[in-house]
Amino acid sequence: MLMVIINILIFILILGFLILVHEFAHFKIGRKVKARIDEFCIGFPPRIYKKKIKKTLYSIGAIPAGGFCKFYGEEDSSKKSKGAFFSLSVGKRFWIIIAGVLANLLIGLVFFSISFMIGYPQIIEGGTPANVKEVAIHVWYVAKDSPADKAGFFVEDKIVSISEEKDIIFPKEVEDVQNFLSKNKGKEIVVMIQRGKKNIEKKVLVRENPPEYEGPTGVMLIKKGIISYSWYGAIGEAFKEAYKWTKGTFLGIGLVIKNAITGKKTPGAEVSSIVGIGNIFNQFAAHGFVYIIYFAALLSWLLGIFNIIPIPALDGGRLLFLGIEKIKKRPVKHEFEEKAILISFIMLIILVVLITIKDIKNIFF
Repeated sequence: MLMVIINILIFILILGFLILVHEFAHFKIGRKVKARIDEFCIGFPPRIYKKKIKKTLYSIGAIPAGGFCKFYGEEDSSKKSKGAFFSLSVGKRFWIIIAGVLANLLIGLVFFSISFMIGYPQIIEGGTPANVKEVAIHVWYVAKDSPADKAGFFVEDKIVSISEEKDIIFPKEVEDVQNFLSKNKGKEIVVMIQRGKKNIEKKVLVRENPPEYEGPTGVMLIKKGIISYSWYGAIGEAFKEAYKWTKGTFLGIGLVIKNAITGKKTPGAEVSSIVGIGNIFNQFAAHGFVYIIYFAALLSWLLGIFNIIPIPALDGGRLLFLGIEKIKKRPVKHEFEEKAILISFIMLIILVVLITIKDIKNIFF
């Protein structure tokens, strides 16, 4: 329980740091292009410290979960006085808005690079390269309410051995596990997993007739091994990893939308709230420091990607309005932009609340 609490605190600090980096990038570029900044806050109110320097209020909030940067006149396109947000050229406003996204993407690449320099387990396809260490079969996904989920399997657990009475295997390939499960349907097996530096024994029922896409125990497995790279090799791998997650994210969104329209189930596709992401982080963190670094990289990268989506309440939506202004040679009507942002914000809040309720139910009930 103590480790769970510590992991929750670490997750909050990581998320707060990533949001703060995002907002500080807005602030820094705003200063560079001489925009007037009404307030820059570390954390969120209630404020426990504040000091005004010239026209900017610098403050510290009691809630250490990020921060915000408030520009003068950004809520009203009619304000054109010196330093007002809409008095700036389209180009300058573009860089202010995109700065937060670029900062998150950059931090994501830096953290990916660090994790690959340390040595983060990577998927091995085909033969095993000579420079790979600690090759093992890893848990990739655990289906909700499956035998593996009820037994307490975590994502990234390593499969050390599987046994049923006197029959035991030490799997080297995913197929070894699949063949063993096929021979032992309807039986309870014992799986020895490695989580961090601990070996843990789990008893799991092998289902005879599992739900579609889940398999006998409800886990998806992959073969992974640790490869450590030079600093320049790690940077190259970081770009590959970022591309993989970007492509996978948009393809996944497209598949979910397509299957939702056709009424099909999308295996392994789940939308998570902060609670759900925090739960996933707890599972990652149990495996060691490099997993925390990798998770922070992934979270930062996906925050950047998510923020660029053209939804009015996000940076991508503001860039969309900016593009329309560039084409029409005049800003979008303030009333329309305000309503669009408000409606999309309310819809996002409702979605977040619903997903959070779902995640809480999944974790505690």
